[in-house]
Amino acid sequence: MIELVATDGEPTERDVVCRVINHGSASVRIKGVHTSCTCTVAEPFEVEELSAGTEMPLRLRVSLPTYGQKEAIAKLLVEGETALLPEVRIVMRGGTEPVPYLLSRPNEIRLAGRRSGEIISQPLQIVTVEAAGSVPWVRGFLDPAGRMSVVPDGGLHEEPRPGTGEVSRTYRFRVSGQLADGASRTERFSLQMLPALSEIGSDGTVTIPAEMILEPAVRIVPTQLVVDGTAPEWPVRRRVMVITDADTKPEISSVARLPDWLSIELTESQGRIHRYDITVAKIARSTPKSTTVRWAIRSGDPTDFDYADLVIDITE
Repeated sequence: MIELVATDGEPTERDVVCRVINHGSASVRIKGVHTSCTCTVAEPFEVEELSAGTEMPLRLRVSLPTYGQKEAIAKLLVEGETALLPEVRIVMRGGTEPVPYLLSRPNEIRLAGRRSGEIISQPLQIVTVEAAGSVPWVRGFLDPAGRMSVVPDGGLHEEPRPGTGEVSRTYRFRVSGQLADGASRTERFSLQMLPALSEIGSDGTVTIPAEMILEPAVRIVPTQLVVDGTAPEWPVRRRVMVITDADTKPEISSVARLPDWLSIELTESQGRIHRYDITVAKIARSTPKSTTVRWAIRSGDPTDFDYADLVIDITE
């Protein structure tokens, strides 16, 4: 085992050299080095085959943590089967992190729903390390875009860290947002932490990426067909694809009764994907030249449907 300790005034990157000795009776071909952490990188080998009874240096570049402790293992990969691959364990110790600081937080907040305008929410939990008896560090979170709200959701939980003069505090919030109107889409935001102290700790400005995703139970591609009313050949055929969130065949309805000049036929259905042929016949000039066809799918409740609309326009 190799132990590395970060000290003030010294670089956080260190070069480590280990000796690799072949104690066997045959040569060993070296294929590479696997490291368990990106903080440890092996330099190119001087030799690719190690003869019996000889040795070679294994050079590693190690990046020490600024705070806390990390461990990494560098394992030598050799050709052929072996019961035990040579490896070296490296323990890296950084300095003591100043309080307050974040102990854990989500990497991302993701709110997903199926309906435009639907209000969705989920819990958000933050764990910090702070000085015992101090004013709680986290006051809340703010979405600068104003699309998400974050409110307290449960009391503050605090546990002492014996022998340190510090406490661990767990903050619980609930993040809510309203899905945008329109087709399937993703909106991305950034939640900013509001500290109760002017000194916000080693993390600087704490932000958490967030997104709201509209994932309707049924979608149609494309959502509009435009047919040239002066086309020389009739009927005109187009194909659309209807995608559902389950292996369920969607039902075709219409805002109004399907016009006589329009026919729809299911030509292929594979799991969640359904392909339809749309056939448009030539119509008289006095006939309305636009219609909306609706595909519907049940979303659980027998009386509750999700919809996807296809608009068909005929130009002159």
